[in-house]
Amino acid sequence: MKKNRWFLVGAGLLLVLAVVVGLVWFNWHNRSSEIEDEQVFLPPEEVNTIPINQRPFVTLTPSQQGRNLTITLYDLKKPADEAEIELEYQSGSLLQGAIGIFKLQKLPERTDILLGSCSAGGKCSYHEDVKGGSLLLRFLGEEKYVLKNDWAFIDNTDQETLFSSRDGKFSLESAGLARIKYGIILQSPGLPEELAYELLSAPYAPSVEGTTTSINQVEVAIRLNADSSAASIFGWDGEQWVKLETEVSEKVATAQGPWYLAYVAAETEPAANSTTSGTEE
Repeated sequence: MKKNRWFLVGAGLLLVLAVVVGLVWFNWHNRSSEIEDEQVFLPPEEVNTIPINQRPFVTLTPSQQGRNLTITLYDLKKPADEAEIELEYQSGSLLQGAIGIFKLQKLPERTDILLGSCSAGGKCSYHEDVKGGSLLLRFLGEEKYVLKNDWAFIDNTDQETLFSSRDGKFSLESAGLARIKYGIILQSPGLPEELAYELLSAPYAPSVEGTTTSINQVEVAIRLNADSSAASIFGWDGEQWVKLETEVSEKVATAQGPWYLAYVAAETEPAANSTTSGTEE
């Protein structure tokens, strides 16, 4: 009888324990499902909603043997108090990220982003096989606005003579590019100065580590956003837009000239309602 009583007590305790564990698991499972549901239904952040003539001109430049990127914000056409930086990029088969901030106290403003990580002791490791990614700038102030653009990283160990943007719509070709070790082509958020023509492409800002003195001439190719027989490519020399002699075939504009800080394609004839105030990405 004693054995039976202890058996019943033990079985009862096991039953109580099973019920408690079941209730804990049920509550945890329901809470996890609620969290997952909340995450799924979070609205996506809207980007590139403001007109292009209100967006800043930005460049991205490699340094320190391709281990660092220098982000330069040249102007601020729409007011903001500060800007958060989120850089995402592919390193081999992995997606990496880095963050930074612009205080916007004095322009142009620059900040460096490490393509890697450093320990508290100062030991750094660097990401390999970087291919490029996206640059997100979140401007905060009286009115928040967010800009996001792609960039391509060129590790030119094979001494290539053709550099292309991440979206494949812009390229530079020159024999002198074979002597360039690291380069970047950024689809810049905005223009350094507004053009009085209808835009037919996004602005592209190429950069290299070091100088471009070894690059005498480049051939520029830009795929147009619309059919046009009167398109021209413009290059930004740091002070003004320079119109290049351009040929157009099958929606691709090509031109030759020196290395410029930025390029864009536009209609040669002025448009009544210029899309420099549009929202081309």
